[in-house]
Amino acid sequence: MADDDTFDESFVQVADLERDEDGATEAARRTLEQAELELMAAWVAGDRSAGNQLVRTYLKPITRFFQAKVHDTNRVEHLVSDFLEQLTKAPKKVHTTVKAYIFGIAKYTLLHHFRSQRRRWKLTRNEHATWIARRRNGLGCSVAARRIGTAHRARLSHRAR
Repeated sequence: MADDDTFDESFVQVADLERDEDGATEAARRTLEQAELELMAAWVAGDRSAGNQLVRTYLKPITRFFQAKVHDTNRVEHLVSDFLEQLTKAPKKVHTTVKAYIFGIAKYTLLHHFRSQRRRWKLTRNEHATWIARRRNGLGCSVAARRIGTAHRARLSHRAR
């Protein structure tokens, strides 16, 4: 009788256990995605609490995403604010997972930020040529040339990050 009560490991194979774990994980992931899609549908229908729940779920990961790309707290706060604005304005047609949809909006918010920064730091050709010529000739810097040089150095240090 004691032999019947013992567990025989030969009946259970490791591959079977891994398949069961993968299946359970996949089922849990699909259930979570379905719940998020339902929340998104409710938000589109006008349920503000569903929208608030989605925002609360993804606000920390989105903030970490921006912090990893931009290392300035003020800019991160500005980006999160822009992201939330874009999230409320964006059409709510989700063709993938809600997570991919939300991070897609964050990605394009970040790209828009980088493009606007690039436009702000861009020197006109004439300003740049003047600055380079003065540097090559060893001439003293005027106030305008110093401003151009400062902007150019800032742009180079910004690229190095």
